[in-house]
Amino acid sequence: MRSSRGRPIARGGASFDAAHRVAVSHGASVQQIVLAWLLRRSPAMLPIPGTSDAAHLDANLDAAWIELTDADFTLLAG
Repeated sequence: MRSSRGRPIARGGASFDAAHRVAVSHGASVQQIVLAWLLRRSPAMLPIPGTSDAAHLDANLDAAWIELTDADFTLLAG
């Protein structure tokens, strides 16, 4: 995933479209897919996403349980 202003993906463009397609296939949000990709990318990775409320925190934690396929991971890696 290419970075734009410190973000793993930017809204719009090919990388966002790929993340959106993967998100739909997993019944997840794009943000959850990005977190799942970061976690799979490196076992030493510790993403620290911002959160504004308990529901957002729960959504971020749920990303840890998303199992990306090899095809998903390759597509998202661009």
